[in-house]
Amino acid sequence: RLDEYRAISERLARARDEVLRAATQLQSLAAVEVPVEVLRQDADGRIELHHRPLGVVGAITPWNMPLVLCLPKITHALLTGNTIVVKPSPYTPLSALRFAQKAQSVLPSGVLNMVSGGNELGRALAEHADINKISFTGSGATGKKVMASSAGTLKRLTLELGGNDAAIVLADADPEAIAQQLFHSAFANSGQVCMAIKRLYVHASLHAAICAAASFEKSSTIFFSWSRYLSIAGVISMKSPLLPMSAVRARAKSASTAGSSGYLSFSSLIRFRASLSS
Repeated sequence: RLDEYRAISERLARARDEVLRAATQLQSLAAVEVPVEVLRQDADGRIELHHRPLGVVGAITPWNMPLVLCLPKITHALLTGNTIVVKPSPYTPLSALRFAQKAQSVLPSGVLNMVSGGNELGRALAEHADINKISFTGSGATGKKVMASSAGTLKRLTLELGGNDAAIVLADADPEAIAQQLFHSAFANSGQVCMAIKRLYVHASLHAAICAAASFEKSSTIFFSWSRYLSIAGVISMKSPLLPMSAVRARAKSASTAGSSGYLSFSSLIRFRASLSS
């Protein structure tokens, strides 16, 4: 029971952190100005570049950071004089819907619109002739579908897609100092981050030291003190495995990549994480 309460407490803390981060984003973006750019000014005349609103913008946002990845799209659109229709992820719509509800008290009617639904709704937004731009954040596979659906109306398109990010450890790095940073960069938010580390390139001279520093049971505390980052509670899809932490630890211990010492190297954890996400 204590582990359950601790897990709930940690998830609440991360949720609060996201709300505060989203508020900071709003404040920063609201201070951005869109100036009139003077291209030429001389005796023959003056040429200015004005940025005019596109009209209606459509936004499709993911589930892993439902506010942080949604609010900038809203701010960008409104700051440049557009209206916006947002479709949050059907897995995590409530925080975005709550924000939209609160925003209605300060925004004119019809400026910020929020619709909740599945893939068919995203396709409808992308194909709609009255939407002049789509901003999408999500997987590469879905991004291709959004691009195809937007092609018929030749609307403007911004795609922020997942990556295959790497971390590079150079020869002068301190393995003990960076091990936890590497671990966190791979497993924060259960590894459900587009820029999470998926590959780790280590200078040959540090290979053994990095594996030892990020090993599974180098001491009685190393892995388990970091294991909160590996929490898989609140699985977003029934296609994902749902395992208690005891099973996760047992599975990691028995991984084929464990050395004779019983340690599990960081590279093994990366592969283990991928197996949980598949």
